[in-house]
Amino acid sequence: MSFSSQYYFVVSLSTWGILFLCMGMTTMMRNQYNPFADPVLLAFIMMAVVAAAAVKPILNVISSYMKLWEINAIEHLKIDIAQVNRLDKDNNMKRLIRNIQTNPFRHKFMRNNREWIIHNIA
Repeated sequence: MSFSSQYYFVVSLSTWGILFLCMGMTTMMRNQYNPFADPVLLAFIMMAVVAAAAVKPILNVISSYMKLWEINAIEHLKIDIAQVNRLDKDNNMKRLIRNIQTNPFRHKFMRNNREWIIHNIA
């Protein structure tokens, strides 16, 4: 999500969920409440699932109507060419250094440049 508004929304939503879960568990422990002994627990879970299933399509329609979090294609496709060129240059240099350190490269270099090396070795 590349630090977009969707990312921050998901992070804040999950943070609030964890916070409310901790507060609810703390409240149940302090009051010595056992949720599994409650006969209404199953009905409550079913009601929550049905409500979530009913509200999700409605919220999807509203968000698409309001064009919430619509991706702007022009901003999405901007590429920093200078950064890409720097990465390419670094990767090519690392590859060249790796190749130079191999014996086949050294032997080929010696074969191709023997005369120049002999001439300039002194």
